[in-house]
Amino acid sequence: MGNVKFTNEVRLCGNMTRDPETRQAGNSTVTKASIAINRKVDRGGEKSEEVTFVEVEAWNALGEKLTQYKKGQGVTVEGRLKMDTWQDKATGANRSKLYVVAFLVGPPIEWDNDGKKGAQQSGKAASPKPAPTTEHELDVPF
Repeated sequence: MGNVKFTNEVRLCGNMTRDPETRQAGNSTVTKASIAINRKVDRGGEKSEEVTFVEVEAWNALGEKLTQYKKGQGVTVEGRLKMDTWQDKATGANRSKLYVVAFLVGPPIEWDNDGKKGAQQSGKAASPKPAPTTEHELDVPF
């Protein structure tokens, strides 16, 4: 199988879809928000835009930082993906939700078409964007 190291990290730059909400969770606080990530798509000359909505969860001081961003504002979130599963009490159906548990929250970062960091809107950048990869560049045994 080789020396393949897998990681669970994501960086998302998008716009807040609502104001963050904070609640008490035992001795901690958890802040939840949602961001929309827009992507321009060209399908054979027909241009459109895809929008992906992602739920974000941030704990304690990082949650307080997330509350600085309000509905409509751009934000960068770095974190790990987490899957929650449960059984719907009303229907008994199995349900699931994939979301991001943040470990960094900051101002939006703009990228040009070549994947290079452009002008930052405000504040300090999260970190450089990794170079795009293709399936041929990955050392995955399947």
